[in-house]
Amino acid sequence: FLLLPDIAWIPDYSFPRSKPSSAGAGAGTGTPVAGRLAARVAAVRGPSRLEEKMEPGRKPRLLDLCIRSAVDNLRTLNSVDIVAEELLKRILPHCTLEQLTHIESCTHADLTDVTDVLWKRFFQREFGEDNMNLAIKRMKENGVRYKWKKLFEARTEKQKQVEARMSAGLKNKYQAANAAKQSKQIKVCTKIPPNSKRSFWGGSGSSSLSNSSYKSPILKKARMEVDR
Repeated sequence: FLLLPDIAWIPDYSFPRSKPSSAGAGAGTGTPVAGRLAARVAAVRGPSRLEEKMEPGRKPRLLDLCIRSAVDNLRTLNSVDIVAEELLKRILPHCTLEQLTHIESCTHADLTDVTDVLWKRFFQREFGEDNMNLAIKRMKENGVRYKWKKLFEARTEKQKQVEARMSAGLKNKYQAANAAKQSKQIKVCTKIPPNSKRSFWGGSGSSSLSNSSYKSPILKKARMEVDR
């Protein structure tokens, strides 16, 4: 669209109303050029967010139409280095958090004078009024003043770290619970212990013979024959 600084100085030019022609009453209404242009733009584009805030019955100037166009196309807006600060104060308050972040990252100029109050509003919206008041209190106590954009970024990074620690803690608890559950399961042993030969007399071969109360070698020999 048109570069906004190039039209910021343009006044509201309106041609005087033409008198009705004697050839026919009501032949011309005498509508100014700017009014006819605004009517055609409104018919084609439809109402915008900025149009709702305008006074009813007020005819928009060319500057108002350009600001309205910028507001309606914020998603495609990049660098605003050459845009006047007074115009940015009317355009940027309509940005979302993502749109404002993108515009500032594409702009080399420092937009703090315009965007600081906007970042304060985003801080309050994301982290609550209590955290906002706490940040204001700490800055007053320490006698410092930080940009609300930096405070927003620091708070966002801190919240990400807290969420990462919580996620890691939950993961460790799940792994520990799973390991404890696995340790309590019954394990099937597939290795079969070897069988030992039992003697006919209830002992195990030579051990039973050695502990036998019989001292006769004939009886010992007979028992050995039986164990075979």
